[in-house]
Amino acid sequence: MSVRSAIGLLAAPLACLAVAGCGGGGAAASSGAPAIPHALGLQLVGRTSAVQASLSSGDQCAALRQATTLQRAEQDAIAAGRIPAALQQPLVDSTQSLIDQIHCKPPAPKPHDHEHHGKDNGKGEGD
Repeated sequence: MSVRSAIGLLAAPLACLAVAGCGGGGAAASSGAPAIPHALGLQLVGRTSAVQASLSSGDQCAALRQATTLQRAEQDAIAAGRIPAALQQPLVDSTQSLIDQIHCKPPAPKPHDHEHHGKDNGKGEGD
């Protein structure tokens, strides 16, 4: 699965979270569909958009940081009972799938100056 596909999977449950009907008293709320606070839905969608923007710009490491922040926010919302049970597993699964698709390769460490490392570090044995 590509990163684009993973974002698409994540966007579906989040789209429901962001629309007025998912907690704003609209048709979905009155029909008995799972409801979520509108502000929370917008927050999660905003975090998803940030991940997508980082991926689009090629910054995999920023995308990974943002995706793990999104995942923590979702976990906190679930623990607080703010995400309906019917939406929890699809949301958790799609976010994890997204994280699994992001490949951040940190920059190689800078070479160290080995002249000052070793036994003679400027300190005497008897100091």
